[in-house]
Amino acid sequence: MIDILHFLAPYLGVIGSFLFAIVNIPVIIKIHMDKSTKGTSFIFVLMSFFANICCGTFVLDNNLTTGVWQYPLYGNYGFAFLCCCYMMFLFRKYRKK
Repeated sequence: MIDILHFLAPYLGVIGSFLFAIVNIPVIIKIHMDKSTKGTSFIFVLMSFFANICCGTFVLDNNLTTGVWQYPLYGNYGFAFLCCCYMMFLFRKYRKK
């Protein structure tokens, strides 16, 4: 059982990182289609923004300390960070006048 887990763990990590990174795409599409941020919490976007910075910094420090590079996590946090930046832009663009 441990051997199967050891074999699957890297693939599950990549799949999980990919899914976590793209979770914001439906929100971005909804904002674009509605031309409104109604129903989307700015606090959520702001917390996600800072969470990605904190987690990315932790992973970088851990990688520099241990020498084990976790590349899927860089893609995950990097893409999620860019999505949060874009959502902040959309909040500014479609804010209520």
